[in-house]
Amino acid sequence: MAEVLRILYVHPLSQLGGSDISLFQLVREMINRNHKCVVVFPFDGFNVPKFKHIGVQVRFIPEIQGFNRTYNLLRLSLKTAKIVPAIKKLLDIIKQENIDIVHSNTTTTWPGGIAARIAKVPTVHHVREVTIASPKILGWAITHIVNSMADKIITVSNAAGKVFHDNRILKNNLVTIYNGVDIQEFHPSNEGTALRKEFGIDDNTVLVGLVGRFNPRRGHRCFIEACAKVKNGSSVDTKFMIVGGKPKVRGKTQTAEEKYESEMLSLIKKLGLEREIILTGTRQDIPQVMAALDILAHPSTTDAGPRSPLEAMASGKPVIASAVEGNIEEVEDGVTGILFPSSDSDALSQALIKLIENKIARERLGSAGRKRVERLFTTIINADRTESLYFDLLRTYRR
Repeated sequence: MAEVLRILYVHPLSQLGGSDISLFQLVREMINRNHKCVVVFPFDGFNVPKFKHIGVQVRFIPEIQGFNRTYNLLRLSLKTAKIVPAIKKLLDIIKQENIDIVHSNTTTTWPGGIAARIAKVPTVHHVREVTIASPKILGWAITHIVNSMADKIITVSNAAGKVFHDNRILKNNLVTIYNGVDIQEFHPSNEGTALRKEFGIDDNTVLVGLVGRFNPRRGHRCFIEACAKVKNGSSVDTKFMIVGGKPKVRGKTQTAEEKYESEMLSLIKKLGLEREIILTGTRQDIPQVMAALDILAHPSTTDAGPRSPLEAMASGKPVIASAVEGNIEEVEDGVTGILFPSSDSDALSQALIKLIENKIARERLGSAGRKRVERLFTTIINADRTESLYFDLLRTYRR
């Protein structure tokens, strides 16, 4: 019988987002393998109930909230001051629950790594971002801090690991483990008819979607501009859908993202696309969204290891994505979708028209995408590799 591990996951967010979903799927797989999981959040947020539902022990430590990028010395000092009480509380949990492994789920979740070092427990740090590379001095500092407190650093893509390589972090400290998708939840046999009916979209209408909350990095501007060009450049009946809203974070107003959303709504109106672009807001039924789409557009300006392209491919849908970082590792150009130069709305519109007007090509790319996800990007593969890493670390510590 396999050894049961007691794993402490430290996550600095309590909102709905890619890192939260990826963590949930990993923890669910570990629970299914009879491991004991404790997950620490800063507070009781929107993503917490589903963790409790699968039998996870949940704890709250407000001080573990990650470091937002800031050059304000007062804010930085206040954040730094919270590390000490966070470490103390994490040490209490490690001792009480006899924890075997501490897994910190984002780059700036430092208290978890420090507490593990003090307790002499193996520790893993999960890097899900590429934005730490700029400016260079910040990238150098963060990579060396993370490396000092982690026995192993998991990156969600080779692109996410590049900043560590650039700053001369030893390669054997890094391992790339791609995000996984539940290929039963996201499946080509899923029905999207109900969602199309909800928004008055005919079955014969080609539906192109962008899935992601309003954030400049998501590339909404490029997408909206491309929609206008498709409207004028193709005679095929086409609708466009933006799925996602402002992130829900208790006690905080996302002013920058609210401003960006307002700008995008104004752009839609300016380009006369109110009838063509459907805004769904935040949705919980993403498998049905993917089933309803004919094409997923993913025009992000930067991305470490996005989930939406994988979910679309698992659903048998072609993906048109910007040729940046993690996108390049997920979408195989000309095989599972089309890659285009980032922020180039002309190139995006041309790629869209190419697939909008060719159903056979959509089906071919979608079928290949499903096979690629089954081969490289499932939750089982993700959990297998992560679990194996845990056991390897424990063997090293027990020598």
